[in-house]
Amino acid sequence: SRHSIMAKEYWEKNGVEVKCLVEGATELPFEDNSFQCVLCSDVLEHIPGWDIEKALKEAIRVLVYGGKAFFIPCLSKEENPVSGEIYTHITIKPVAWWRGKIEEAGFKILSELDFESNHVGLMCERK
Repeated sequence: SRHSIMAKEYWEKNGVEVKCLVEGATELPFEDNSFQCVLCSDVLEHIPGWDIEKALKEAIRVLVYGGKAFFIPCLSKEENPVSGEIYTHITIKPVAWWRGKIEEAGFKILSELDFESNHVGLMCERK
């Protein structure tokens, strides 16, 4: 995406090597305990409800113990203002549902940030 390219360029200008991949969230191509941080913004609502647990377990698997994850799911369907078409948000759930799934996967929720744009930010730690 355009935002990924901008982020990559920013970090590379600041001396950080960046590798971007497009992969499915339910089968990440990384070894266990590979990362200190996972950012999952505007992703979970695009995953079918039956695969949410698997995607969260993958985030746990690739995080080191004590590693941080920041999940930002959208809490509502997004409509095209012109056509009224619903975008690909297929798992729309309230904050309590997301909290429960994230905790069931093995995360401890450290803080919560409400956004005015129907998103919630959940800062978590791998137990």
